Amino acid sequence: MTTRPGFWLRLISLGIREEMDFGLRKKFHVLNSVALVITLFSAILATVNYLQRNHHLLPYNVTMTVTGAAGLWLLSRGLWRPALVGLAVIGMTVSALQAWLTRNGLEVNFLCFGLLMIFLMDSGFWRFCWVFLGGIGYVVILGAHFEFFRNAGVSQGRYITNVVIGVATLFVYCEVFRRVSDDYRALVERKNRDLDRANEAKETLFALVSHDLRGPVIRLKESVDHLVAGRLTPERFESIQGILRDDIHRLHASMESILRWASSQMAFHEIRLERVALAPAVDETLALFAAVAREKGIAVRNGVAPGIAVRADAGRLQAVLRNLVSNALKFTAPGGTVSIGAQSGVGAGETRCWEIAVADTGLGNGVDRAGFASGAATVRRILENGEGAAAHWGSGGDGTGERGFGLGLRLCRDFLLAQGGSLRAEEGSAGGTVLVVTLPEG
Repeated sequence: MTTRPGFWLRLISLGIREEMDFGLRKKFHVLNSVALVITLFSAILATVNYLQRNHHLLPYNVTMTVTGAAGLWLLSRGLWRPALVGLAVIGMTVSALQAWLTRNGLEVNFLCFGLLMIFLMDSGFWRFCWVFLGGIGYVVILGAHFEFFRNAGVSQGRYITNVVIGVATLFVYCEVFRRVSDDYRALVERKNRDLDRANEAKETLFALVSHDLRGPVIRLKESVDHLVAGRLTPERFESIQGILRDDIHRLHASMESILRWASSQMAFHEIRLERVALAPAVDETLALFAAVAREKGIAVRNGVAPGIAVRADAGRLQAVLRNLVSNALKFTAPGGTVSIGAQSGVGAGETRCWEIAVADTGLGNGVDRAGFASGAATVRRILENGEGAAAHWGSGGDGTGERGFGLGLRLCRDFLLAQGGSLRAEEGSAGGTVLVVTLPEG
């Protein structure tokens, strides 16, 4: 059960939004507190001065009361900078007039508003300007009223010098404290972000393991149980040994993909961007799957023109191509085609790039990877929603039981984003799906 914040906490939280970071929340809390104190105390002083017939002080009190209330109103609208400047300018002006004309000691407010600026102003230049103005105002008023503070044997020059040194030391100390505090706050926020990423990676890793490894392991366990119990005849075993072999290969590939993904999340491998010739990289990838393609009766084609190069990490580019070609072969019916081509395009920031398209002709009969009407739509759900969409991923529509596609896609997406690229899905003209990899020109 959540406890509702008290009245005063709600009052000094005016204008704070849920999406604000710690630093901005601190500014609002401090400014709300200052504006609230100014409003209440000025209103009390106005009442006291009215009752005591000190009518010459009422304009100052009323001005500060209105200023504090206006500051609270601005803060409630999220306008913290106008509120800060208004409180400081009007507060210092009113304090200067009162201190000069009535000699009531309010010159100390110059120091208070200067300190307020140190902790709330983002610009170092403007912090210095406000501190300089506050310090000069404080020293000038003290100098004008020196006769009230004269001590035997202390000259006015020596007195002013001591005051200047003290004020400067105070402001320097506060500035150093602010910077150290900001450094520690930035460090804590960075650690919190790292912790959030680590927790997200851990949850994703658990989801990937449970989704992509569970199926093959269960089938292997059931087969071994039947074999040990004597319920699996040699003839029956011979008929399923190909399926078991494929399950073992998929299990190994999934484990390797998970390890690569986990390593990338923990920054074990540094990304080394270089100029990579695309056509040879595609040839190397297709050579790895030549036997699988022949066994399934699928034609593979490299349509990348010689001379095309991208700026990428060679190892991660190969991992992306292997994943995409492997999945295209998984979800292409016998007699189909898997092709890779490239065309020039424009990437993020209007930079020139190459769009590498891995296209397949699908499983036929309007069936896609997940049994939905549109393979590209399913792929987009996985890329956008992560494991949430992949949790609904079933067997291949051809009954082969192909699995693990969601893991491969997310791995490719993460690798490409780390290299300044992207991955998207489009509808194929032959009824299949086209996965488009975008990478900067080399």
